[in-house]
Amino acid sequence: MEELLQELFRELNEIVGEENLRRTQNGTRCLPQSKILLLGQMSLLVDKTVSAQLTLAQTGDMDAKIEMDYFVKMQLKTLLDKRGFIYDEDSDLIFIPKGSKELPLFDFTNIKVERLDPESILVSKALKAPEKNRPLLIEGVASGLFPNIITRIEEGGGDLDAIFKWDEHE
Repeated sequence: MEELLQELFRELNEIVGEENLRRTQNGTRCLPQSKILLLGQMSLLVDKTVSAQLTLAQTGDMDAKIEMDYFVKMQLKTLLDKRGFIYDEDSDLIFIPKGSKELPLFDFTNIKVERLDPESILVSKALKAPEKNRPLLIEGVASGLFPNIITRIEEGGGDLDAIFKWDEHE
């Protein structure tokens, strides 16, 4: 997944660079550097350690907080579509828990891409969609990769009993 995203964002960077060259030649304002913060499943998929130890479903949508010009956003959506993905327009609604860290992924001239740390992704899933993400959360806790996950879920008001319940009928 990381290679696919690197290719996508490198191509986006080149498109923005070409547009900035045209704008410079026309005497108009260049596009500022865009920032993309990957969230959700896609952020987990690009983490080699996490994706090697947790069962992650491939996703067709890219959850991301973006800071970019409209032109860049339209180019991003086109590039995603060419690769069978869509940008989730509701990404701004995704809950980012307290104590989250933005980790660098790619830093091109015109495009900077970061990802939310995996523990925070799981905490967000535990607090906002625990039932849907229950198997992933159990696997995440059991992996030992996330030493603070239980504490962070409790501090965020998550219901550990509901998330990690043992139902003998399952």
